[in-house]
Amino acid sequence: LWFGFIPFNAGSGISVKGAMADQTARIAVITTLGGCAGSITAMAVGYAVKKHASIEYAMNGVLAGMVSVCSCCAVVNVWHVVFVISPLGTLVFLALQTLAIRLQIDDPLGASALHYGPGLVGLIAVGFFATPTYIEEAYGCKFQFRENDTCDDFKGIFFGGS
Repeated sequence: LWFGFIPFNAGSGISVKGAMADQTARIAVITTLGGCAGSITAMAVGYAVKKHASIEYAMNGVLAGMVSVCSCCAVVNVWHVVFVISPLGTLVFLALQTLAIRLQIDDPLGASALHYGPGLVGLIAVGFFATPTYIEEAYGCKFQFRENDTCDDFKGIFFGGS
């Protein structure tokens, strides 16, 4: 699954040559580092819970970390992914997985918690961490749905957006 995520996300960069090549490469790196950050976070939680390293926690953390960067990978900085978005997405997944077990919800693979929680974190992260430079690279600055819009109107809250 890890190797499938890289072309899945990087494919949104459209091209491996020309003007979009840098963006495609950055998306591939962000996807990989998102999985790494998710795995480290889940391993730390798993070690605290089980008192030993758990491959189950590590692999679920990789998937949760990569799911959490799917919607934001083109417009956020790498450090946002490694230190905020993927770890937070992984913690949300672990909390939802625990809740599903307590409520006896029949989801043996944890797929609903894996896609809903981290996916929502990544979606919301765009509104907080989207950088004007990456928005311009990914989407350009000619928006047709509102008059007089610029790229500055679509940056994240932490970059002065609204």
